Amino acid sequence: MVGEILFNSNQFPLARRWYLAAARAAREAGDTYLADIALAGGAYLPIYAGEPREVLAHVLPRLDQGPAPTPAIAWLLGFAAKAYVSLGDRTGFERAIEASRISWTSARPIPSTRGFSLSCRRSTLSTRRAAGETSETSRGLLKRRPGR
Repeated sequence: MVGEILFNSNQFPLARRWYLAAARAAREAGDTYLADIALAGGAYLPIYAGEPREVLAHVLPRLDQGPAPTPAIAWLLGFAAKAYVSLGDRTGFERAIEASRISWTSARPIPSTRGFSLSCRRSTLSTRRAAGETSETSRGLLKRRPGR
Protein backbone atom coordinates (compact mmCIF):
# COMPACT_ATOMS: atom_id res chain seq x y z
CA MET A 1 0.00 0.00 0.00
CA VAL A 2 2.84 2.41 0.85
CA GLY A 3 4.43 1.82 -2.55
CA GLU A 4 1.17 2.68 -4.29
CA ILE A 5 0.70 5.84 -2.24
CA LEU A 6 4.27 6.93 -3.02
CA PHE A 7 3.78 6.10 -6.71
CA ASN A 8 0.59 8.19 -6.82
CA SER A 9 2.48 11.02 -5.11
CA ASN A 10 5.18 10.96 -7.83
CA GLN A 11 7.78 9.71 -5.34
CA PHE A 12 9.05 7.06 -7.75
CA PRO A 13 12.43 6.16 -6.18
CA LEU A 14 10.77 5.71 -2.78
CA ALA A 15 7.89 3.76 -4.32
CA ARG A 16 10.37 1.38 -5.94
CA ARG A 17 12.10 0.77 -2.61
CA TRP A 18 8.77 0.07 -0.89
CA TYR A 19 7.55 -2.29 -3.60
CA LEU A 20 10.82 -4.24 -3.41
CA ALA A 21 10.70 -4.29 0.39
CA ALA A 22 7.09 -5.54 0.31
CA ALA A 23 7.96 -8.30 -2.16
CA ARG A 24 10.96 -9.36 -0.09
CA ALA A 25 8.95 -9.39 3.16
CA ALA A 26 6.17 -11.44 1.54
CA ARG A 27 8.69 -13.96 0.17
CA GLU A 28 10.38 -14.24 3.57
CA ALA A 29 6.95 -14.87 5.11
CA GLY A 30 6.32 -17.61 2.54
CA ASP A 31 3.52 -15.74 0.75
CA THR A 32 4.52 -15.93 -2.91
CA TYR A 33 1.14 -14.62 -4.08
CA LEU A 34 1.53 -11.40 -2.12
CA ALA A 35 5.15 -11.17 -3.27
CA ASP A 36 3.94 -11.42 -6.88
CA ILE A 37 1.37 -8.68 -6.27
CA ALA A 38 4.11 -6.40 -4.90
CA LEU A 39 6.36 -7.28 -7.85
CA ALA A 40 3.53 -6.37 -10.25
CA GLY A 41 2.96 -3.07 -8.46
CA GLY A 42 6.64 -2.25 -8.89
CA ALA A 43 6.40 -2.99 -12.62
CA TYR A 44 4.33 0.16 -13.11
CA LEU A 45 7.42 2.31 -12.56
CA PRO A 46 9.36 1.18 -15.65
CA ILE A 47 6.14 0.80 -17.69
CA TYR A 48 5.21 4.47 -17.19
CA ALA A 49 8.82 5.56 -17.61
CA GLY A 50 8.81 3.99 -21.08
CA GLU A 51 11.55 1.48 -20.21
CA PRO A 52 10.36 -1.86 -21.65
CA ARG A 53 13.72 -3.59 -21.16
CA GLU A 54 13.60 -2.63 -17.48
CA VAL A 55 10.08 -4.07 -17.27
CA LEU A 56 11.34 -7.37 -18.63
CA ALA A 57 14.32 -7.32 -16.25
CA HIS A 58 11.82 -6.76 -13.44
CA VAL A 59 9.29 -9.52 -14.24
CA LEU A 60 11.15 -12.22 -16.18
CA PRO A 61 13.21 -13.60 -13.27
CA ARG A 62 9.94 -14.51 -11.51
CA LEU A 63 8.22 -15.75 -14.67
CA ASP A 64 11.25 -17.86 -15.59
CA GLN A 65 10.70 -19.83 -12.36
CA GLY A 66 7.61 -21.38 -13.96
CA PRO A 67 5.15 -20.29 -11.26
CA ALA A 68 1.70 -21.81 -10.89
CA PRO A 69 -1.08 -19.82 -12.55
CA THR A 70 -2.56 -17.07 -10.40
CA PRO A 71 -4.12 -13.69 -11.15
CA ALA A 72 -0.85 -12.08 -10.01
CA ILE A 73 1.17 -14.15 -12.49
CA ALA A 74 -1.32 -13.22 -15.23
CA TRP A 75 -0.70 -9.58 -14.29
CA LEU A 76 3.10 -10.03 -14.49
CA LEU A 77 2.70 -11.68 -17.89
CA GLY A 78 0.57 -8.73 -19.00
CA PHE A 79 3.41 -6.38 -18.12
CA ALA A 80 5.79 -8.58 -20.12
CA ALA A 81 3.39 -8.50 -23.08
CA LYS A 82 3.23 -4.70 -22.96
CA ALA A 83 7.02 -4.50 -22.83
CA TYR A 84 7.40 -6.86 -25.78
CA VAL A 85 4.95 -4.90 -27.91
CA SER A 86 6.79 -1.67 -27.02
CA LEU A 87 9.99 -3.28 -28.30
CA GLY A 88 8.27 -4.41 -31.51
CA ASP A 89 8.63 -8.08 -30.56
CA ARG A 90 5.40 -9.56 -31.88
CA THR A 91 6.35 -13.14 -31.03
CA GLY A 92 7.25 -12.21 -27.44
CA PHE A 93 4.01 -10.26 -27.14
CA GLU A 94 1.85 -13.11 -28.46
CA ARG A 95 3.57 -15.65 -26.22
CA ALA A 96 3.21 -13.48 -23.09
CA ILE A 97 -0.39 -12.43 -23.73
CA GLU A 98 -1.45 -16.02 -24.35
CA ALA A 99 0.36 -17.18 -21.21
CA SER A 100 -1.40 -14.39 -19.31
CA ARG A 101 -4.78 -15.54 -20.61
CA ILE A 102 -4.03 -19.13 -19.65
CA SER A 103 -2.81 -18.11 -16.20
CA TRP A 104 -5.91 -16.01 -15.62
CA THR A 105 -8.40 -18.63 -16.77
CA SER A 106 -6.75 -21.59 -15.04
CA ALA A 107 -5.93 -19.90 -11.73
CA ARG A 108 -7.57 -21.25 -8.61
CA PRO A 109 -9.52 -18.71 -6.54
CA ILE A 110 -7.38 -16.78 -4.07
CA PRO A 111 -8.79 -16.68 -0.52
CA SER A 112 -10.18 -13.26 0.32
CA THR A 113 -8.33 -13.27 3.65
CA ARG A 114 -5.00 -12.51 1.96
CA GLY A 115 -3.42 -9.12 2.44
CA PHE A 116 -5.39 -6.38 4.12
CA SER A 117 -8.22 -4.03 3.36
CA LEU A 118 -8.06 -0.26 3.30
CA SER A 119 -11.40 1.48 3.18
CA CYS A 120 -10.47 5.09 2.65
CA ARG A 121 -9.85 7.11 -0.45
CA ARG A 122 -6.57 8.86 -1.17
CA SER A 123 -8.37 12.19 -0.90
CA THR A 124 -9.36 11.30 2.67
CA LEU A 125 -5.73 10.66 3.58
CA SER A 126 -4.67 13.92 1.90
CA THR A 127 -7.34 15.83 3.79
CA ARG A 128 -6.27 14.32 7.10
CA ARG A 129 -2.62 15.09 6.38
CA ALA A 130 -3.49 18.70 5.49
CA ALA A 131 -5.42 19.01 8.74
CA GLY A 132 -2.26 18.02 10.62
CA GLU A 133 -3.58 14.77 12.02
CA THR A 134 -0.94 12.47 13.42
CA SER A 135 0.37 9.27 11.92
CA GLU A 136 -1.48 7.55 14.80
CA THR A 137 -4.71 8.48 13.01
CA SER A 138 -3.37 7.16 9.72
CA ARG A 139 -2.48 3.87 11.39
CA GLY A 140 -6.04 3.72 12.72
CA LEU A 141 -7.36 4.07 9.16
CA LEU A 142 -5.32 1.06 8.08
CA LYS A 143 -7.01 -1.10 10.72
CA ARG A 144 -10.54 -0.32 9.51
CA ARG A 145 -12.36 -2.63 7.15
CA PRO A 146 -15.32 -1.86 4.89
CA GLY A 147 -18.66 -2.39 6.58
CA ARG A 148 -17.35 -1.99 10.12
